[in-house]
Amino acid sequence: MTFREIEDVLGFQLPDSARRYAFWWANDRTGNHVQAAAWMAAGRHVARVDLVRHTVMFVRASRNYAQATTIHRFG
Repeated sequence: MTFREIEDVLGFQLPDSARRYAFWWANDRTGNHVQAAAWMAAGRHVARVDLVRHTVMFVRASRNYAQATTIHRFG
């Protein structure tokens, strides 16, 4: 998905940090990362993010999710 497509679904703009920092897209259950909690609650995790092209790839979370918690940076 493009960031714009995500914003269309949400009905509001992503924060600037989503465009600047790959870590914003991390599948992080700790801290106050409500965005990650939302996509993980929907059974998804981020497999790839491209800050140059403003795209992110969500995939279905595996049953063995603990092994799939790192983010891949592309760009």
